[in-house]
Amino acid sequence: MHMGYLVSHNIHQRMLQDISHHVPDFLELDPIPPMIGLAVGRKALAYDPDGGMQSGEETMKLYFGDDLGFGSRSKHPSLQAIS
Repeated sequence: MHMGYLVSHNIHQRMLQDISHHVPDFLELDPIPPMIGLAVGRKALAYDPDGGMQSGEETMKLYFGDDLGFGSRSKHPSLQAIS
């Protein structure tokens, strides 16, 4: 959603530039470091630049909780409607 917002903002800025003498104020996405989390059975494998490579049951709890992250819907109103 964040990337979509930036794209739509930049398209709008370009449209304003084409129909008037508007000086566009383009937005850019900040660099995103590589990261991944993969759940396999009761364990998980994860990588992030700060923590490096991690694996095991503790990694599963840290990244996915007890239900592969589905419980996080209650924390994010935009995800509550997803079933």
